[in-house]
Amino acid sequence: MKLFAGMAAAALLLLLATAAFARTGPVELGTAVGGPNFMSDPDPRYRETMKLFDALTAENDMKMYYQRPTRAVFDFTVGDAMVAFAAANGQQVHGHTLIWCDNSSTPGWVRNGSWTRSQLLAVMTEHITTVLNHYRGRVATSDVVNEALADDGSLRDCVWSRVIGADWVEQAFRIARSVDSGVGLFYNEVRADVPNPKYEAMLAMARDFKARGVPLDGIGLQYHLSENQPTQAQMEEGIRRLGELGLEVHISELDVPIWYLGPPTIPERLALQPEIYRRVASACQAQPACFRITTWGFTDRLTYRCCNAKPLPFDEEYRPKPAWAVLQEVLRPGGPTRPAPPPPPPAAAPAPAPQATATVARLTLTARLKRQRLRTVLRRRALVVKLQLGGTDTASVRLIARLRGRKLAAAVVNIPAGSRQTAVIPLGYSERKRLRRARHGRVVVEAVATDVSGRRAKARVTG
Repeated sequence: MKLFAGMAAAALLLLLATAAFARTGPVELGTAVGGPNFMSDPDPRYRETMKLFDALTAENDMKMYYQRPTRAVFDFTVGDAMVAFAAANGQQVHGHTLIWCDNSSTPGWVRNGSWTRSQLLAVMTEHITTVLNHYRGRVATSDVVNEALADDGSLRDCVWSRVIGADWVEQAFRIARSVDSGVGLFYNEVRADVPNPKYEAMLAMARDFKARGVPLDGIGLQYHLSENQPTQAQMEEGIRRLGELGLEVHISELDVPIWYLGPPTIPERLALQPEIYRRVASACQAQPACFRITTWGFTDRLTYRCCNAKPLPFDEEYRPKPAWAVLQEVLRPGGPTRPAPPPPPPAAAPAPAPQATATVARLTLTARLKRQRLRTVLRRRALVVKLQLGGTDTASVRLIARLRGRKLAAAVVNIPAGSRQTAVIPLGYSERKRLRRARHGRVVVEAVATDVSGRRAKARVTG
């Protein structure tokens, strides 16, 4: 008992000696970037709008599932392009993520392997070492581990926790620091934005790590907001308690879907959205530990939330919404520090035939699959579909690409009424592998549009 009392006292003294982190400049604004759109979208507004942010995070393309399709192969193509873009535009890059405790997002060769603890630790070491060495000096901070906790605060079940054991998160951080002493090491978590059982477990883990010298520099609070909108006081408490441990705090994946904002109409919901953004920005600004707010994407045209969520600070036509104005007002009271938003381009010329059109009530949808050589599709890692929507309401369009009758890939985009849009269907490693094997197979794209009134229109095109 005396031994444990001594350890507790030592830990308490260490915590008392830890200085709270305080940012030295203004709160930064960051955004997540989708690889297929970044690499292939012909609309220049995507990259131009990216330039408005201080920092970039790869939405998917630095995750192990995308970056390491086999144990022997590392694919840094998209990540390198993003890092080069950031360097050319004076932006920071946040790496996301080295290890994710999510079976569906872990490569099959890892998930389905028969590993011992030492063997899987070797895989983890290989991965962290190779990625951090590749980006050394070019990626300032990185999520070492993403989402290791369940909602009740217990360890989440995944191959890493099952095989390596309860210390797997600690092992990942120790490996990362042994590889690169200069990169900021972050833990990133969902639904732990404000005090709740998961937050308390994350705080306890961080406190334990700091007490025992496990290298941890910061915490990412995701802020994928839903029906339970936290108050500003709750947000500030969550940030403050982490900052008191000497940790930097990054609001890492902010989006505010209008689904959850109460009123029945879209205009009414959109009118409430900027106040949620104001609440988050004000909480971060008020707490010295909070150094950056990153939105999970930037345009409602391209968001994983889909289906008229409209969660981001720019609309489907890359026009700044009131949410963007609020972020600037709270975080940039002296004026913007980045370029002005790009103006909308002139209307595109009508797409030529062949095309397929379907009509339901006042809603129409036209789809055309861009003809490309196989090697171009494989290089761009995406299928490109031209869409045109007729009607009076914005619609969510779900695209499903099929190869020989089987689903190949899918995407969801939001399109304003009466507009044309280029949609990108991302192709991962396994999808590109299927295309290589079926060189003479026909790809069929099915598009289904659903507007805010529930009306639907379908189109089908073969390429």
